[in-house]
Amino acid sequence: MKKVLILLALVTLFSLACSNTYVGPNEKYGEDLQNVPVVTDNGVIPSSGLTINYETEERMKDVIWIAPGKVNVDRLYPGAQGEYTLRIHNPKNVPSTFSIYRRSPDSLSEGYSALPVQFQGWITATPSTLVVPAKSVGETLIRVQVGFLDKVSKNKYETWIGVMDVSQQGMVVNELCSRWLLTTK
Repeated sequence: MKKVLILLALVTLFSLACSNTYVGPNEKYGEDLQNVPVVTDNGVIPSSGLTINYETEERMKDVIWIAPGKVNVDRLYPGAQGEYTLRIHNPKNVPSTFSIYRRSPDSLSEGYSALPVQFQGWITATPSTLVVPAKSVGETLIRVQVGFLDKVSKNKYETWIGVMDVSQQGMVVNELCSRWLLTTK
């Protein structure tokens, strides 16, 4: 019976994808895994500074998660740049390889439009492939860099950072996403 319940829980967790019905650690356990970077007047997003509530992280030790689940980057303008850390938890007993990429949203937050094709280069992940050891957390750097010649003015864009365990086997492939809400000056 215990195995059936565990299997049911895993199937439920892994069936959640990047739709607006996904309930990640931020929504389920509060804002303690979220940090909201803001571009400073000199055009730099404060580096990482992600505050983690280790009590929450301990409760999430048996599930895959990414943090933060939602990031607001405000007051972007031509030449603005910064870096932010995205954390990926591997609950498995073996190392897992994750692919990290920018993707178009399946649904948009109210008042936001999808990041236009010409601005999609603003967001990059380094490394874009990450091996996370068993039962641990890996980090990748998400860089936001607005081109000096990009013409932006008072727009609200949304893009997602997708994370997929490419070492998964089987017909179902799971993806977790972090919402990035970008506001230009």
